[in-house]
Amino acid sequence: AAPDGSFVLLHGCAHNPTGIDPTPEQWEVIADVIQEKNHIPFFDVAYQ
Repeated sequence: AAPDGSFVLLHGCAHNPTGIDPTPEQWEVIADVIQEKNHIPFFDVAYQ
C-alpha cells in the first residue's frame, strides 16, 4: 500500500490490449480511496 499523500498515476483510458477501463462505479471507489488517503492523482492522457 502507498503511504498517505502519495502521487498516484492513473490512465484516463486503458492501453490496448493490456488494460481495462474502470466503470463509472469503479472510478467512484478510486476517487473515494484517493480522498481518504490524501493521495495526489496524476492522470496520464497523452493520446486522448
